[in-house]
Amino acid sequence: MKFKRRVLSLHNVVSHTADLRPGDELFEVIDPVADYFKQVLMHNGYYTSGPIVFSSVPGRKEFTIMTTLGNRINIVDDRTESFGFVEHLELDTEFFYRHHDLDEPVPYEDIELAVAEAGLEIRNIHHVVLKFYGEVMLDLYVDAEAR
Repeated sequence: MKFKRRVLSLHNVVSHTADLRPGDELFEVIDPVADYFKQVLMHNGYYTSGPIVFSSVPGRKEFTIMTTLGNRINIVDDRTESFGFVEHLELDTEFFYRHHDLDEPVPYEDIELAVAEAGLEIRNIHHVVLKFYGEVMLDLYVDAEAR
């Protein structure tokens, strides 16, 4: 598995955090949650200008879905409401991986092993959903920290 160094840089990021229900698979709920999230934003007059990004670590129930807006908004970060806003999200990582074929499982075990071999542990993985001419791929930005 080959990794590259990349920077994920997003401006005017609005997010929604949710929990997987028992029996849910993350990749099965992302599209419906993303569609709902964008509909709520557009219904409230916000134009989404970027890709869908979701942050999750395999084995955790909580995930966060994000997108960028054309302008800054004022959302009070409230865990009970699960919505949040950050003006700028930036992640510089040595562990960038592009997953081309969504019919194949994402190699999370290989990613975890490579991160561990570097003496680090995974804090989060940001998955950028890229859609090109009906094809979907994921750019994975691994947020790793010292053990």
